Amino acid sequence: MFNPQRILRATTFGLLLCLFLPICESLAHGQADFMLSATPLQPSSVDPGVSALSTISVQPLNAVSGPTVDLSCSVLPQQTDGPTCSLPTSVSAPANPTLTVSTSSAAPQPYTVTVTGTSGVNTHTVTLNLTVLAVTPDYTLNVTTAISPATVAAGSGATAVITLSPINNYVGNVTLICSSISPAAVPSPICSFSPATVSVSGTAVGASTLTITTTGSAPPTTKNLRTPRIFYALFLAVPGLALIGLGSAAWGSAAWHSARPCHRRLLSWLLLMGIASAILLVPGCGRPNYTGTSTTTTSGTTPKNTYTFTLTGVDQSGLGPSNSGNTAATTITLSVSD
Repeated sequence: MFNPQRILRATTFGLLLCLFLPICESLAHGQADFMLSATPLQPSSVDPGVSALSTISVQPLNAVSGPTVDLSCSVLPQQTDGPTCSLPTSVSAPANPTLTVSTSSAAPQPYTVTVTGTSGVNTHTVTLNLTVLAVTPDYTLNVTTAISPATVAAGSGATAVITLSPINNYVGNVTLICSSISPAAVPSPICSFSPATVSVSGTAVGASTLTITTTGSAPPTTKNLRTPRIFYALFLAVPGLALIGLGSAAWGSAAWHSARPCHRRLLSWLLLMGIASAILLVPGCGRPNYTGTSTTTTSGTTPKNTYTFTLTGVDQSGLGPSNSGNTAATTITLSVSD
């Protein structure tokens, strides 16, 4: 049996229920509602200059599909160089746009990122947390021009260009060194930098030229050994000259004429011996006699091999490059042939 009061009560209850349900209000205005959610920012803590990402989920509510949702984002606290956020300005549900938060040179502190979605009279928000870490100014060391030539003969060299890039307004004077050469060899290749100390300031990049030199063998050298014959007759010089002096003195003196015949014969023999001694000295003053040769060979050649040079630097505070663990950026390889 038809009961008007029962129908009236059911209708009244339905209208009151719609007043408290967003879906009813949305349908009343011809708008479908949606749900807004987000994954945590990854990473949730970053160094200045590093970006963080989140996936925003926009889903239709109660299986009603197709609403267009306008999206926006904001970051608090607001700062002149603070983090900035970006994402698509409009999507159609269902959708999963990506939120990007860039930190640039933001001050170290916690930040709150708010994402807002709007479709007609329906507005929903979701908040995310991000922490910008305090970072010590530092620098990186990189090989910007590869070693050339890559293979050299022993005794030749090669060069490369090394650059130092500041991080977070780093300022300092960095001394470059080759911390290790592998494998070990004798004589080993030698590293040198020009300039050896590089100034890095603010955002300016410093550069230095690395030179690697090797040791090669030199041709043998030969030298003549001479033994002058003058030394063989030197022992006769003193007695010979003495005999000549005595003979000459005896010959010119008046005693010669008054001496006996036996004494005169003795003086004559002394004079003859002096003359003979002088004659023996003559061959010793002639051209030197070559008796042999001496050969000198320069030893020590960098062995044939492929050498790896590990590069690093240290500033006035003992600080090394932040990318010292990056093998590709801080090593150079050079091959030495025969």
